[in-house]
Amino acid sequence: MRDADLLWRWIGREFRAARRRLAAADLEIARIVRMVSLGLPPGTVIGQDPAPGIRVRASWVKVVLWVTVRPAEGASPSDARGG
Repeated sequence: MRDADLLWRWIGREFRAARRRLAAADLEIARIVRMVSLGLPPGTVIGQDPAPGIRVRASWVKVVLWVTVRPAEGASPSDARGG
């Protein structure tokens, strides 16, 4: 079994980059919460769970990311499967 690794800080970064790096670390995105934002570019990570800096084991943790979308993409938050 692999030792626990520190979870990186994804807040403020681009979702596609976060998804690639999480996959490379064998961490699964359990859920993506889409949030309308007028002040940030679409696809910006604005929240994560577990919090940055927490020690995680790939087989034990599922990551939730909050990601910005344009108002036309959805007026209310919705969940979608990561992938």
